[in-house]
Amino acid sequence: MHINLAYDIPAWEEKEIIRELSNRNINYSIINVNENPFKIKSMENNDLVIVRCISSSKSLYFSKIAETYGFYTVNSYNTINITSNKAITSMLLVKNNIKTPETFIAFSIEKAMDAADNLGYPVVIKPVTGSWGRMISICRNRNELRDFLEYYENVSNIFYIQRYVKRPKRDIRIIAAGENIIAATYRYQKDSWKTNTHLGGRVERAILSDDQKETIIKVAGLFKDSIIGIDAMEDNNEITVHEINNRVEFRGAAQIYGNIIVKSIVDFIYKLARC
Repeated sequence: MHINLAYDIPAWEEKEIIRELSNRNINYSIINVNENPFKIKSMENNDLVIVRCISSSKSLYFSKIAETYGFYTVNSYNTINITSNKAITSMLLVKNNIKTPETFIAFSIEKAMDAADNLGYPVVIKPVTGSWGRMISICRNRNELRDFLEYYENVSNIFYIQRYVKRPKRDIRIIAAGENIIAATYRYQKDSWKTNTHLGGRVERAILSDDQKETIIKVAGLFKDSIIGIDAMEDNNEITVHEINNRVEFRGAAQIYGNIIVKSIVDFIYKLARC
């Protein structure tokens, strides 16, 4: 299969993938999804396309268009549809008996308040879509929660509420290709309780126990032929998975792993393309 890379804005990670493909003299093409309209039609095509739009909505729609055109997509529409929605992700994890924070979905402020009372404070409120830690808030009492919900209701009337997990001042980001772990880092919080590296969190290599690896591989196995980021927390010597990322960023992890990550990603893609 011929390899294509689809994006809307080429970030550092996409440029690294392009550089690695070029260094190996692998024939590839670029698809900038912003530059062309796509007619909805069915056709036969044996090409592979790596879908890496920063916009999760564009990734979702383009992956389905590409699959309708006959492309083999990495990641697939199914993977993107699940991982771009935190609520659906939580449902999948619970269904497969993977430890994840206790979660409620509510459709009104009053029922969101009831859910928080059930969980006990503090609670964590997240938008069901979005990345980089945007609009994620920790609320320590009913007054804080009501103030936040009255503001957030202008954005969405779907309230995703989780029990706060007491963890060390770090979480774990795992990058997986298929069922293989290619990198694992601790992400330490800086000035915020959030650990996102673009907010200034620092990274170091994570050492996973056999039980932690088993959990991560089980999560990765839910997504066929996918490259994903799995975010987890250490919780009483166990691991609690709280998010899964479709367009996984690896610039922070590359500070520790060097070019091993991009090489592993291209290895994985090239193997799929040859199948």
